[in-house]
Amino acid sequence: MVEFGATALQVRQSSSAILLDNGVRTPSVQRMQFLGTKGRIEIEIPFNAPNDRPCRIFVDDGRDVFGGGVSTETFPICDQYTIQGDIFSRVVRGEGEVPVSIEDAIGNMAVLEAVFRSAETGRWERPLGFRRQ
Repeated sequence: MVEFGATALQVRQSSSAILLDNGVRTPSVQRMQFLGTKGRIEIEIPFNAPNDRPCRIFVDDGRDVFGGGVSTETFPICDQYTIQGDIFSRVVRGEGEVPVSIEDAIGNMAVLEAVFRSAETGRWERPLGFRRQ
């Protein structure tokens, strides 16, 4: 079986990096980890959280490689899509604020376009027209 996927690496000026790796036919698993010099944070199911069980975030202080410094934050069951729909509905009716700025959306698109350009050129590509704030 042939895998269809994509990998992207974004290196930031603040000495941090983002590695995005996905596949179409890989086993069903989701993880997001933020690694630092003194620990890490892991989100168990970051993209489409289940609406039938609590969600968990693991905070590891890096004490040891066996997980001795891991604490778990548990979030109650919710339906994130219903919450998004409710917020959108309130904004459309003029009863709330848009939770994400248009500048944030433009920045996200600039990064995605740089990923596609990188795939075409085979080189590192910087997001165009986006100024870091």
